[in-house]
Amino acid sequence: MIIDTVITSANFHPDYFTFVKPWREFWSKMGKLTHLCYVRTGDEFLDEVAEQAINPDSIHYRIENMDYGIQAKLARFYTASQLEGTWLITDVDMMPTNRSFLKPYESVPQDHLVQFGVDHFSYQRAPDIGKWPSHGVAGSSKTLQEILRSDQVESMEQLVDGWKRRVWQDPRCNPGNNFSGFSDESLMRELVRSWNQPDRISKIMRTDVPGEYSHVPVYGRLCRSHHHSLDNVDLSKYYEAHGPRPYHTNKQWYNKLKEGLK
Repeated sequence: MIIDTVITSANFHPDYFTFVKPWREFWSKMGKLTHLCYVRTGDEFLDEVAEQAINPDSIHYRIENMDYGIQAKLARFYTASQLEGTWLITDVDMMPTNRSFLKPYESVPQDHLVQFGVDHFSYQRAPDIGKWPSHGVAGSSKTLQEILRSDQVESMEQLVDGWKRRVWQDPRCNPGNNFSGFSDESLMRELVRSWNQPDRISKIMRTDVPGEYSHVPVYGRLCRSHHHSLDNVDLSKYYEAHGPRPYHTNKQWYNKLKEGLK
């Protein structure tokens, strides 16, 4: 699989908004094009200031009766299904630190959907067995369109309305829930099950990334829950970082991370 573009989405939430520029910087260092979806607040002045600051590639207007954060989570999937190319879905606050992260994708057929990180301990117990970690999902726009069935609607709002009316095996799939009651990872699991194309799914383990990486606390990942400081940390033992939030109050941590980019 050749990944054309890395995509993420953001809204004006202070914990995530200031990650946009470093997210672009880190992925550009990995040699990848980036696409940022911005979900507007509905306040014209605020959105104008925000868009001038982050220069989004696509803009999404607020959907009524939908949580602002849930819309941001889903905007990246919908956008990737609508625009030509092969896409890597990422979290705006997850920074790549080593190009080796991308290596396992190269052996995946172009028409497959990638499920990355299936060996993460969070997905080894009920009710989360089989959930799809959103960060690291990859596929062509055609494949994503088949799974989301976004070619059958005229807008993201119509797509979401259909999901709201659907009866889900896992109630966390419903985008009509509040933020804490929704899981895009659960939704993706159910959509992929409905797609029913098991021969077109490629699973990449965290341990499939070539190299020798630390297992603490998650294989290959610097975590804010564990790495409060990067002093005396061997950055070569990690290929991604889920660091402290928000970015603008933790710049020293991220500047140290930039020094170790591979």
